[in-house]
Amino acid sequence: ASTVDSGAGNATDVVLSFTDATTFEGAVGGTNAIGDGTGPAIIIGSTGTTTFESTLATASGITSANGTGTLTFQGNVTLGNGDTGTTLEGNTVLDGPLTVTVNHGGAVQIGTTPLDTDTLTVTNGSVTIDATANDASVTVNAATTLNADLTISVDTGDITFNDVIDGSNDLALNSTGTTTFNAAVGGTTPLLTVTTDAGGTTAINGGSVTTTGDQTYGDAVTLNSTTNATTLTGNDITFASTLDGNGGADNTESLTITADGVTTFNGAVGGTEELATLLINGGGTTVVDGTASTFEASTITVDDDVTLNISTSFD
Repeated sequence: ASTVDSGAGNATDVVLSFTDATTFEGAVGGTNAIGDGTGPAIIIGSTGTTTFESTLATASGITSANGTGTLTFQGNVTLGNGDTGTTLEGNTVLDGPLTVTVNHGGAVQIGTTPLDTDTLTVTNGSVTIDATANDASVTVNAATTLNADLTISVDTGDITFNDVIDGSNDLALNSTGTTTFNAAVGGTTPLLTVTTDAGGTTAINGGSVTTTGDQTYGDAVTLNSTTNATTLTGNDITFASTLDGNGGADNTESLTITADGVTTFNGAVGGTEELATLLINGGGTTVVDGTASTFEASTITVDDDVTLNISTSFD
């Protein structure tokens, strides 16, 4: 398969605008990265599909316009540290296994603002989006389907999902900034697991997170559903840090937890913003450990067996 590169000493940005399908079978930018580092390295306006079957390397971010054909990546992608971020509007397929390495400081946006019918599909093998080099934030405005595992790492940047996430695979999100779910997670097809790392905050604003396996929240969790009611359903559900409402006042947000395994609290509940209700359905075990010395909610109902590993007050 033929390759495509920028000319040595004469780097050039690329504009794609085709009505038919466009497929790059060989490496693109493998010898000399595409683009001059100023503005988008590749601008995609094709109404036909665009597929990169091998690796892709650019000097800065990539832009695809709303209404373009489906954009598919099948090899590793390296986005250089130029002055422009990446905005992928339309449907995007990450056909793994592959890694997207983001070296630019500009944000990564997948899907249109405001929300449209865009989709993000992760398929065939695990996909990693690594934006730790310059702390770029990652925002997904597309309905996401996980037919394979997805890991996003941004260091101090933020990770935001503004549309639904479905699919029976693992989702791992690593950020010491804010990780935000603004729509249901696993509402149609439960995910296998959801994991967030330590440091920062996980804001569950979409009303529900449903998994067949475990949910592990390594950082502080806040709740702010538009209905003021959040449900978490899974096997083991672990809060490594604090859990609070974020509705603007005490006794605003309610939480229902249904876990077949162990629900573990390692930090205070409602210590910053008291919950309206906390309901832990039966079927498993609730463990209070770490620094979870206070539980503050107007109504607390625990139908599990409870293990208290520290002195705890329920207010």
